[in-house]
Amino acid sequence: MQTTLPGTWKLLSWTVSNGGGDVISEPFGSSPRGLLVYTEAFGDRSVLL
Repeated sequence: MQTTLPGTWKLLSWTVSNGGGDVISEPFGSSPRGLLVYTEAFGDRSVLL
């Protein structure tokens, strides 16, 4: 059985953390904007940051 996530997903945060869970970087700032779109038919995807 294949798992799919068709739809549009909104980026709410993007952080980089160390092994202890401490945030060490926010590469797109504290309020990033972006969309991730998955299509069901062919598995295509598109990312806008």
